[in-house]
Amino acid sequence: MKKTILIMAVVCSALKVNAQDNAILNVIEDERVKKITSLKTNYLAELFQAAVDNDILSYSRSNVTFKSTLFGIKKLFDTTAVVDTNYKKAFLLRNIEISSKIGMGAQSKINEVTPGFKWALINKRDLSNVDRSDLREMNDSLTALTLIQFNILGVLSNGNGLTIEEEDKLNEILSQYTNFSTSSARATLSAKEKTEFLIKKIEENNFIGNKFQLPKANLDRMISASKNIDALLKKREEAIKKGAILNLTGYGRYKDVYWDSASVGLEFIKGLGNKKDEDKPWDFQASAFYNTKLATNLNNQTSTSYAIGKLGINKVLIKNKAGASLVEVLGAAEVNHAFEKPAVGDQTKILVDFTLTLRINKTTFLPIEIKYDPKNANVFGYFKLKWDITSDN
Repeated sequence: MKKTILIMAVVCSALKVNAQDNAILNVIEDERVKKITSLKTNYLAELFQAAVDNDILSYSRSNVTFKSTLFGIKKLFDTTAVVDTNYKKAFLLRNIEISSKIGMGAQSKINEVTPGFKWALINKRDLSNVDRSDLREMNDSLTALTLIQFNILGVLSNGNGLTIEEEDKLNEILSQYTNFSTSSARATLSAKEKTEFLIKKIEENNFIGNKFQLPKANLDRMISASKNIDALLKKREEAIKKGAILNLTGYGRYKDVYWDSASVGLEFIKGLGNKKDEDKPWDFQASAFYNTKLATNLNNQTSTSYAIGKLGINKVLIKNKAGASLVEVLGAAEVNHAFEKPAVGDQTKILVDFTLTLRINKTTFLPIEIKYDPKNANVFGYFKLKWDITSDN
């Protein structure tokens, strides 16, 4: 009777496709968030971001920036906004970011405010890009694993003199195996190693002594189902990690009692997909901005416009055991071109940009940026402390 109830429970759970889909999506989302890079959150915040940055050479300015996606704001008031159907419906909210930068000058007095927005026109690093056919295939493999689990329970329970308590313990171990196949531990263990883990656990509890051997058919099915789950999860994770993001941006700066500039631009990042080093990803970045600035002096008022273009490569150098980025380095070239020749300085400037980012803890990054003007031998340095609130914080 007990086995019949268990089998019925498995069949019923297999019918709950949406629930199982959500469980799989949560596993993928956990891995995505765990391995997120500082570069990605620079381009699009997860839920919330706060940052403080200073000019480390002259100490002439400092800024405080706050960012949030509309989804992050919604989540403050709606606890159902998680990785499920509601989450998928909130695709647009997760891809629009609003921000506000507060600038401080001498004596730490606020002298400017810069509100802005970003709209991710393309976001292939979002969970909504998971292929539904992959979910169905993972569902089939998970259901197969669960059925094998109860099949083994039935085989071991018959003729082995197991008590009800021992059956419960055995069922717990088998459940651990099923969960083990979809946990972060899978990243470091093969399907065969996980099956050996199951055998070891059974032997450790003396259920059937040291003579226990899984029937070959069950062993093969377990390895096959585990391998399939591992491969599909890795495929999805890699696709998201290497996906492209294209942002439309807009900013306006209010300084010294008037609006003194406005800018629009495009930002783009794309994983390069180097298979030899895929656990420490490379990202290509490109951006272009058009800025109109109002410059004033005592005698007249003139309007100047300029364009900024930037190309660079970001590389994760060091990661921790969980796969999270600990050290990133960004190398880039930047071109600033004024459409009208300025009274002082060059009309076109070329800068070399180098940024080293250290991860202090789960939510805190420390980017140190150095810009060098090779023509004029000028060096500019910026120090930033950035806090990212993600979906698992």
